[in-house]
Amino acid sequence: MVNQPKDTRTRTGKDGSRRGRLFVVTLVGAVCIFALLLASTSQASANLTPAVAATSAGSPLEPSVLRSIESSANNYAGSWIDDNGRVQVRVVAGSSTTMAREAAAGIKMTVRADAGFTYAELTAAMSLIDNASFTAAHGIVSVFVDELQNQVAVTAFPTRMAEAQRAVDRIVGKGLAVVGPGQMTFLQSGPDRYRDRYPYTGASSISLGPSRSGATRKRCSTAFPLQRSGHGKSFMLTAAHCTEGWEGAWTGSGYSPNEPFQENPYAFTSSTAALTVWTNYIGTNVGYADSVCPSRDHPHRLFTCSNGSTGYSSTEYSIVGAFPGDVAVVRVAGVEPYMWTDRNVRSPIYYAQESDPMNGDTTLCFSGQTTGNWCGLTVRASNVSSWSCSNTACATNPTDTNRHYIQGRVMATKSRGTCTKSGDSGGAIYKPARSPSGAAGAIRAVGVHNGSSAANYCTVFFTPVWRAVKLFAAPVAHK
Repeated sequence: MVNQPKDTRTRTGKDGSRRGRLFVVTLVGAVCIFALLLASTSQASANLTPAVAATSAGSPLEPSVLRSIESSANNYAGSWIDDNGRVQVRVVAGSSTTMAREAAAGIKMTVRADAGFTYAELTAAMSLIDNASFTAAHGIVSVFVDELQNQVAVTAFPTRMAEAQRAVDRIVGKGLAVVGPGQMTFLQSGPDRYRDRYPYTGASSISLGPSRSGATRKRCSTAFPLQRSGHGKSFMLTAAHCTEGWEGAWTGSGYSPNEPFQENPYAFTSSTAALTVWTNYIGTNVGYADSVCPSRDHPHRLFTCSNGSTGYSSTEYSIVGAFPGDVAVVRVAGVEPYMWTDRNVRSPIYYAQESDPMNGDTTLCFSGQTTGNWCGLTVRASNVSSWSCSNTACATNPTDTNRHYIQGRVMATKSRGTCTKSGDSGGAIYKPARSPSGAAGAIRAVGVHNGSSAANYCTVFFTPVWRAVKLFAAPVAHK
């Protein structure tokens, strides 16, 4: 998104009312969330089943190309991939489609002038309700822009939908935001399963603990190897909720939500059955930034670091130029440009996505230690803001000590088969690709898995990898 000048003209919205055009603020990226949140999509989005070839190394469908329309056409209202793999672009009803067509010259697409609101107006409206205090007060679970429906999509607890709709209408006006049913998702950390050895590769299993001995630990997955070649530093990318001390102490069957579990945890790739003797120590996140910040108003609760307007740190937001999602790094001795695509199979990483994936993209796959490797994820929204749960009590009794508000993530759904489970947090979201020479079996790094829910059968949230690359100033290690 780019800054748009203030416009005091009025025009007719979807509800037929006359209203002032919203002052548009800058929102970089798409629509996000944090460690395993829930969200329901609109019926139209849920039924979207686009078919786009999963083997191309790069294509005109690259979101960075399509988003150029956004900055060139001030009447731009959204875009997505339809079920035939064709790009659909919308501009405001009655306006010219010329600028949009010229901005995306060479892309096979359909441009129609039939939208009620510009994309800039929708993101500006979203920014008015996108904060932890407002959403918590009115039972709201998630907020994102639904480009297919040309509206701000809000999900809320089913028993509080009417209240949420009234509250949202008071802020942004009627017709612009629609409330649907939603549920919270859960963090998926738990005990170690697989082993990896130096030099380390992506999508491996890790356990994290506050020291090199002791029974307390968390189980997570890694996403991709990162490397600062000029500085000789190597990292494994994972989820911030895996490395942060906000889940409480290990009780034997779960984590208490009260006191910090760990700070600057040590990472291991295996442990004894008793979970007390660690082996294969691989590193720590001591001294390195992650993407979450404790709120001054809610002790031990984590939130996506912001621009400073909502009471928590601005450092990470400033580095990324947007909400940084749910990512962290563990420093290791060395990495290789590969990731696990089966328990005993590694595939080379050749590319890294440099922007949010596009709504309707069906080419996404997942790799994590618990559920292994599978494909079938379809992008429903980016730049999603949502609440997530730290324990099962949160599902029926969300409080300031067991839920967390995160911004800057992507939401994707899967209609059947495997969904992510405990231990998959931090795993790799990727696309199968071809190498520059045309050989099959290559990988494009896309994102870091944060969590999932059973909404729409399987709803997954992840942080785009470009946010992590910016935050840690360390590119994905690739061939």
